Amino acid sequence: MNTPAIQPNLTLGDPSPFGHEQCSGRVPPHDVVCAYGTDPFHAASRDGDWQTGRAVRELNTHLLRSEQSIDKTRDWEKWTNAVFRFGTHEFVHVCRRSLIVYAPTQSAAEERLHSFAAQYLSPPGDVVPGFNIINSSYGMLRSERVEVATEGLPAEGNLDLFYGESFPAWHRNFIDTIVGKKSGLSLIEGPPGTGKTTYLRLLMAKLKETHRFYYLPPSSLGCLVQTELVDFWIDEIERHGRKKRFVIVLEDCEAALMTRDNDNRSQVSAILNITDGMFADFLRTHVICTINCPSSRLDSALLRPGRLVAHRNFGRLPAAQARQLAVYLGKELTPADNYSLAEVFAGAGVREEAPRLVGFAA
Repeated sequence: MNTPAIQPNLTLGDPSPFGHEQCSGRVPPHDVVCAYGTDPFHAASRDGDWQTGRAVRELNTHLLRSEQSIDKTRDWEKWTNAVFRFGTHEFVHVCRRSLIVYAPTQSAAEERLHSFAAQYLSPPGDVVPGFNIINSSYGMLRSERVEVATEGLPAEGNLDLFYGESFPAWHRNFIDTIVGKKSGLSLIEGPPGTGKTTYLRLLMAKLKETHRFYYLPPSSLGCLVQTELVDFWIDEIERHGRKKRFVIVLEDCEAALMTRDNDNRSQVSAILNITDGMFADFLRTHVICTINCPSSRLDSALLRPGRLVAHRNFGRLPAAQARQLAVYLGKELTPADNYSLAEVFAGAGVREEAPRLVGFAA
């Protein structure tokens, strides 16, 4: 085969084997550039969970280049890049969740894409509710998936039993807000044991098909101001595509949200940028903050209309409502004027005298 000469004054490709910015698709892999030169070509693309490892094994005679990380468990994470060649002028480039096909004609590119997808696109499975813990290791930000147990979560039809008569309407509006707004900040306040974390688990189960949840415990809030944060989010968007919306949960984060001083100024600014800055237009992320203190103690910039899109105070249950919930749960209660949700679940003989560890970290 005679490889067409590439004009040195034309920006046709990147010298790296997988192209500029890897799987962005704006510049094709090196092999495609070498094959086509200045001749026309067409591309077709599709995102999905590709069985790249199986494709590498079964199409080994067509494999030109591959790149893998041996410590990954999911196939689309393990195989970072793979380029296959069919004939002289058809190429398939798999990069994590992105598939790009190059061919001499548009119809040929679409036909090759459909053929490859029919063989190596993983079938959709049940999405398990969960969240991703963000942590910093050796100067890099990573996320680790944690599944959420749905046993014992309140049914949506019984939310009034757990949180009061006005709660179901607020819950419906909150779901519409998270789904409808590209970005924003929501605040859930209340003392320990009042059901804030239980409600967050319910949200994760409700929105498991459309949203990815990320969790930052109080000890890791410093990740918000790391310079690597932008690269982390770009990588997450590249991996999961634009079909997924992101929700960041900052639990027990009152210390980071109070009126700005030298200790937390950068963290407040980071939250403002994520929820209502120019970066928010790119990231399209909803931030949910839980706090144990009154919201009046928080930085006023976080509470202004338009930025704070939802706010709910999770309080202790009056005795009558608590007794009704206890009957539903089959519990007995020690007489008192009011109860936390945790006390109702625990039953008679348990009263919370001091703050205790609650939430995802418990």
